Amino acid sequence: MLKYLLLFIFVSILSLLLTPLVRGVSRRLGVLDIPDERKIHKNLIPRWGGIPIFVAFNLALLISACFDFFHLPIGFLKEISYNWLFAGSLLVMGLGAIDDIQKVPVSLKFLFQMVAGLFVVIAFPRIEAIFTPFGTNTWCRVYTIDRPQ
Repeated sequence: MLKYLLLFIFVSILSLLLTPLVRGVSRRLGVLDIPDERKIHKNLIPRWGGIPIFVAFNLALLISACFDFFHLPIGFLKEISYNWLFAGSLLVMGLGAIDDIQKVPVSLKFLFQMVAGLFVVIAFPRIEAIFTPFGTNTWCRVYTIDRPQ
């Protein structure tokens, strides 16, 4: 339990440290949310807040994959699986960053999110079990269709 708490604290601190940096870059580049009659804020709000979350999320995955004491199944994040998962999260984050600069139609955002979801399905075609982070006991056992060998 302590290792999960330490990972959570580390990644949270990383996200908190990266947020002011991204906020400053956002302000310098003029990527700001301008208040209008439909918004509740009265000041300019920097955008691109998803970038620190993206970095922290992927760093947490890498740290979890590098250390075998997180009770993850062997080979949980093989290189090819992580590449697909990273590509999906990069696609969603990149589209969000573009949407913060220039509005993207909802239909296009939905299409990109569907493609990112397919990347996750390609990376993890079968869920064998869902484990609680508090030990090795299985919380739920779920089976899906295997990928052909």
